[in-house]
Amino acid sequence: MTKLISKALIYLSKREYSRIELESKLMLISENQVEINDALDYLEQYGYQSDRRYIESYVRYKSKTFGLLKIRYELKKRVKDFDLINEVINSLCLDEIEIIQSIVKKKYNNSQPAFEKIIRYLMSKGFNVDSIYKVLKNKN
Repeated sequence: MTKLISKALIYLSKREYSRIELESKLMLISENQVEINDALDYLEQYGYQSDRRYIESYVRYKSKTFGLLKIRYELKKRVKDFDLINEVINSLCLDEIEIIQSIVKKKYNNSQPAFEKIIRYLMSKGFNVDSIYKVLKNKN
């Protein structure tokens, strides 16, 4: 178990990992699921690994280019606790409209592409359709 903990600490020293991500990395080192779970419990108990911190870090990084729908979808693959995902996202008070405005300004500053093209692009990035329409209505 000590080997797993030290390896996990090396991973965690570089960036935050969710419990699921860390478990998959440790599975490459050991196939003993009990040892892996004990190591993960130890790391969580002493504050080395936290899904809450991971979600906060992930949302802050991804919210510059992706909408909340896509961020939630991606986080559901990495974190089992859906209530925690929603709680953290709601506590960060992200303004999707401001994010859309900055993306539209940056990407389409000097050009005037078709309205539908902008909508498709922003929807592919996981933004809410209502928020997209609010921004584009105010722009025109």
